[in-house]
Amino acid sequence: MAVDLCKAIERPSDEFVKRTVVGSIDLDDEFIMNSQYLMRGHTIVIMPGGKTKFRSHRDKPSVTYVVSGSPTEHRSDQPSPLLRKLGDSSVAIDNVATWWENTSKETVMLFEVDFTELSK
Repeated sequence: MAVDLCKAIERPSDEFVKRTVVGSIDLDDEFIMNSQYLMRGHTIVIMPGGKTKFRSHRDKPSVTYVVSGSPTEHRSDQPSPLLRKLGDSSVAIDNVATWWENTSKETVMLFEVDFTELSK
């Protein structure tokens, strides 16, 4: 039998919890409203010397959070690469394309929440 956690744990507020918004996106300007989108959260692990593919965020906005390591973010809206560190976040919207690389000797882990169009 499934348990409805919202009913099972009734607390008026968090206890010993701090919530911090690391990035936000106004979705009104990002999507064609008659399309179907999927919101997903996923990790990206970049080994030393690794690089992600170049990715447009057209109709695919994202918020990326650095969980570990010191990655370099390359953005089409910045004149030079950005060295990120633990706890940094990055917001990419419609007019931005990005790729990440790890020039350090430590593994990098990113956590990203993005929106992507469902396959038809």
